[in-house]
Amino acid sequence: MTKKKKTGQRISWIIIFSIIMVYSISCQTGKPPEIPDYRIQLGDLESIIQSGNWLKFYTIRRAEPYTGTLNPGRMTSKGREYHILKFEYHDQILPFTLQDGDTLSLILDGRAIHLTAYNVSRQENRLSAYYNIDKWDIVDVGYASSVKIIIDSQEGELKASFSNENIYNYRYFSAKYILKTDNIPQISQPVYKQPMAFLSGGAGTGIDFWLGYYTNFLQIIHGAGDYIALGMGVSTFKYEIYNRYVGHGYLWDGNFTENNYNINAMYGLTYPSPFGNWSIEVGFTYQYYFHDESWDSENTGTDLFPTYYWIKDGKPRKESLIGVFIQAGGLWVQWNRKKLWAVGIAIPIPWWY
Repeated sequence: MTKKKKTGQRISWIIIFSIIMVYSISCQTGKPPEIPDYRIQLGDLESIIQSGNWLKFYTIRRAEPYTGTLNPGRMTSKGREYHILKFEYHDQILPFTLQDGDTLSLILDGRAIHLTAYNVSRQENRLSAYYNIDKWDIVDVGYASSVKIIIDSQEGELKASFSNENIYNYRYFSAKYILKTDNIPQISQPVYKQPMAFLSGGAGTGIDFWLGYYTNFLQIIHGAGDYIALGMGVSTFKYEIYNRYVGHGYLWDGNFTENNYNINAMYGLTYPSPFGNWSIEVGFTYQYYFHDESWDSENTGTDLFPTYYWIKDGKPRKESLIGVFIQAGGLWVQWNRKKLWAVGIAIPIPWWY
């Protein structure tokens, strides 16, 4: 019999005996806040599994999430240690089941850890599965800034994200049972939580608006990601028209105001600031400018009655320009190679995030 099967059988006995009798239920006695765990002793086999890590799992089959738990655990037998994650679900019936061999993926700040399910059990509305995990990966979960979960099955997948509290619970478990230190870390201040997008508006040589979306396709360093943005803007230019009349010379025909419009695209990198709950964005912009159709400086009249345009303020533009965009928290500035600029404010989407 393989070690994996022996371990699976031992865990099966733990599940059976825990239903009949729980020998002891203990709580952490370290620094507050105390986080409960469940301890079961069966001969030389001891099991300690944390509780309370509730998560909202989403599927493409419905908008409302399913609620379940994913808790770390440690098992010792004959001087050997095994570390596990236990997934448990006991709410409404899931749209699909899990089987031994299905995969659970942990995404820690862009780094993927793939685990394989075993000892999957389903009774009525209760579903549970176990995953072997390296102890240092549990430690890494406790010190990650972002943890995402994907549970794959042959019929679909469940997705969830750790809250700051979930991450701290893993850090607490690691300190107590893996690092085995009495210096239990206190819960830290909430880290920056990236919104889905941002909406910006500002003014300078013109008025510009941006809508940015955090794609995070690229993970360069810890906490860094990327984003794309689209925008539009408008600026004005003023001019006077003088027409030449035979026998009278040039005569003023009036003041006029026209608009330049610009459509914008941007790609950039984002990084959470170490000084607070905000982020820094740096991007490169592409802006295409065009002006009102009514503006026609090439229509200069005739040789007998010529027209003269005098630009008083601004400039008519029809060109493409490359520039730079910098945003820190809710403030941003942009400028391009023709020294066209704008400064403004940004709000996260959703704004209450």
